[in-house]
Amino acid sequence: MALIDTRKLTHLSLCFFGANPPGADGSAFENLVGTIFPLWLPGFSVPPTYAMLAKFSMKMGCFRGSPHLFQRIFTSMPNVQDISLDLPYDSDICLSTAAS
Repeated sequence: MALIDTRKLTHLSLCFFGANPPGADGSAFENLVGTIFPLWLPGFSVPPTYAMLAKFSMKMGCFRGSPHLFQRIFTSMPNVQDISLDLPYDSDICLSTAAS
């Protein structure tokens, strides 16, 4: 990811496929998300990784991620306006927004 200036991207499309989640505990998918979407906390001087992103799409074959991974993905792109998700039928990504 060091070769790409992610702050200038306006469109991003990802596809994840596989027969089973990588690793029994899903840690490979978590590591992948951690690499592509570094942790960003509001209120810190470092801008979000994908600050200019306007369009995002993600297709997942059989991977199932936990809600905190999806929250990490979406908090890294605060200005995204067009989102397309193609998830397996058994995905459980209950996302909630905290009142500020």
